[in-house]
Amino acid sequence: MAVGARGRATASGDPETDVDHDPMRSSERGFTVASAMWVMAVTLVLVTMFANLFIHRYAQAVIRQATDEGARAWAVNGGSQPDCQAAAQDVVGDLLGGSIVQDLTFACGADATSVRVTAQARLAGFPPLPDADFSTTAVVTRELDDGLLEP
Repeated sequence: MAVGARGRATASGDPETDVDHDPMRSSERGFTVASAMWVMAVTLVLVTMFANLFIHRYAQAVIRQATDEGARAWAVNGGSQPDCQAAAQDVVGDLLGGSIVQDLTFACGADATSVRVTAQARLAGFPPLPDADFSTTAVVTRELDDGLLEP
């Protein structure tokens, strides 16, 4: 039994038939590392996309809840537009910190029977994903001071 180029025992010792001297095999060195790096990069992008999706869905839910709370604050017991704005901003401040939400605006309006609150926001995306624009509206029926719904 002979010793090959890397110090391992070979079957024949003949460089023509020895596995250690196969030119096709030596050209594939490092291929596993390259494919593993490619898989890691794709996995990182997919994880970023899913994290972005979950965070955007949470931010949208918070903003929807804020519009509902703002509309309720105005509709119940004779609230006002400042009450609507303050209630909506309180919900966002309590549940959503950080810089994920950019350019958030609440527009509160009312007529004789209902209160309408519209929110518009830009949700920041994690690179390489773009930002997303979001808009939602909540409508609540106004109540009289005695607790009965207006006709």
